[in-house]
Amino acid sequence: NELDVIKNKTHKTGGKKMLTMNEFKEAVTKDFKRFLDESFKDKEMVMYPLYKMNIAKTAISFKSSHEEMSIMPVVYLEDMYQFYKDTGNLNYTFAQFACTVQTKFFKNLHFSDWITAEYIYEHVYIQLVGNERNADFLKDHVHINFMDLSVIFRIALPAEDGYNSSYLLRQTHMDYLQLDMDYLRQKAIQNYEHFFGMSQLVNILDIIPKKLLSTLPGKMPLEFYVLTTQKKLFGASIIYAFPETLARISSELDDDLYILPSSIHEVLILKASERRDVEGLREIVCSVNEESLPVDEILSDSVYYYSRKSGLQLL
Repeated sequence: NELDVIKNKTHKTGGKKMLTMNEFKEAVTKDFKRFLDESFKDKEMVMYPLYKMNIAKTAISFKSSHEEMSIMPVVYLEDMYQFYKDTGNLNYTFAQFACTVQTKFFKNLHFSDWITAEYIYEHVYIQLVGNERNADFLKDHVHINFMDLSVIFRIALPAEDGYNSSYLLRQTHMDYLQLDMDYLRQKAIQNYEHFFGMSQLVNILDIIPKKLLSTLPGKMPLEFYVLTTQKKLFGASIIYAFPETLARISSELDDDLYILPSSIHEVLILKASERRDVEGLREIVCSVNEESLPVDEILSDSVYYYSRKSGLQLL
């Protein structure tokens, strides 16, 4: 295996001082491209801040001067640096991530087909994100404001086992392709249900193993219901896409509802008559966000209320 040879024969840091992040970045700028094959010879390596969900990373990508609009594979400087610190081997790090770039690139040879209006309309779906943690991200991406949240648009990419990856719709795509916002939103909601399935409401006691009940926070009510999709992905978006779902749940439970954003993939629902301590509920949300969730799955620190008379509102 070529990578094993590189790993075994190239110099490791040993007792030497590890490169700092700035020194590592300089090394990437100077040497990383030479680990790529000839197909990247005419491409310019670029580094730029890329705002992902709730976090900013430094993207490393490659572009050709003749490409007016494209989707190029990226790797992240922070991930490379962590790999370098874990292995202590600079050349092996570069070789490993060069393979990653090339694998992504050659799998995506048809990326120009994925940024047509026709493809986007047929493969776009929605996702909810929090405004506070994504202020910089939202500046460059197409979105619709929704209380203290925003609806963003993902474009599903084909894979051997369906659509398990995506890219985010930027304002540059919107302008270049002259996409219609109303139609985009309509298709995104239709595709969301098609990709992830109908909404499901499950009592939290039915999905938490009994041995874990004693580990729940002391203020955690056990009358919660979990609302998500059949595939358990991006389920929080239901509260925007299908307000009639909240109306149906409220009617079935014969009560107004507290809604807690436990992640981008689901929300927790509690009958309003069973809890009136809103600050206690907010503490639960903040605690889960800080202690239990990956940063890119946090939705919001807020609590929402569904009234049978006035609909959904931010508390």
